[in-house]
Amino acid sequence: SLDDNFEYYNGDIKQVFSYNSEGQKINLYEYVWDYVNYDWLESYAEISSYNSEGILSGSEYYNWTAFNEDWELFGKKEHFYDSLNNNTHSIEYVINDTGWIVTYWDTSIYENENLIQKIVYEYNPDDSSWFKIVNNEWTYTDGLNTKNIIQIWDNENEVWLGAKSEFTYNDYGWMIKEKYYEWLPDEGVYKLYFVYEIFWDKIQNLILLIPELTDNFEFNIYPNPVINYLNISNLNNKSIRVEYEIYNTLGNSIYKDYFIEQKQQIDLTSLQKGIYIIRFIIDDKEIVKKIIKQ
Repeated sequence: SLDDNFEYYNGDIKQVFSYNSEGQKINLYEYVWDYVNYDWLESYAEISSYNSEGILSGSEYYNWTAFNEDWELFGKKEHFYDSLNNNTHSIEYVINDTGWIVTYWDTSIYENENLIQKIVYEYNPDDSSWFKIVNNEWTYTDGLNTKNIIQIWDNENEVWLGAKSEFTYNDYGWMIKEKYYEWLPDEGVYKLYFVYEIFWDKIQNLILLIPELTDNFEFNIYPNPVINYLNISNLNNKSIRVEYEIYNTLGNSIYKDYFIEQKQQIDLTSLQKGIYIIRFIIDDKEIVKKIIKQ
């Protein structure tokens, strides 16, 4: 976690951040743990700069060279903006013996100050050409992002991979659901993989984020809404150990147990009326369903 010294630890990696008076990141230093000498070793650095309006204008990237015991500049990135300070394009470079070489550049398109498309191109030195490797598109309704489609070029298999997310909002403009799809290039269709349901309290604090897996054919729960007893049918036609846990919308666990039979009945008589979440765990699979207690 991030401590008061702006140090972030993730296993054998440590990142140290520094910020300017405006709270903008200016330096990032990354270290790796040396298990032989039991010390942190310099690895990577990123130095950011800002223009007169306080907008990120570029970054420089460095690797630590143990031989010279110094930081070695190997790359940089420049950002460009329109009159509304929208980032219209960025260019990435690497340095070699002959100087700076452009490796990537991206271009962004805006509509009513909303980013609607971003395309990333990669340089091919073999034929001195540019080819598109990422296409990212956003759709808005009443100023809210309702759809995001990203396509990534798989150069090895020469096929486009991709994903799509669809977002639903409540009357306050707070996101309450996300549907996530992945592109199946062989079939030429998007497959729905999961749905997130999002619950908020009255002051927009996130209470619970619930994944509803779409491959949830293993179970049938009924009746729903339920008054007293909830029936669960295992549709796999075999007896397996199934652990389950029930949560309220505050994310608090209120009951947990397991069963092995193909059919199970859970007594919910003592629960108050409202929305609850039941989470099933089978081996490495997790299935989450919403139930309503009447």
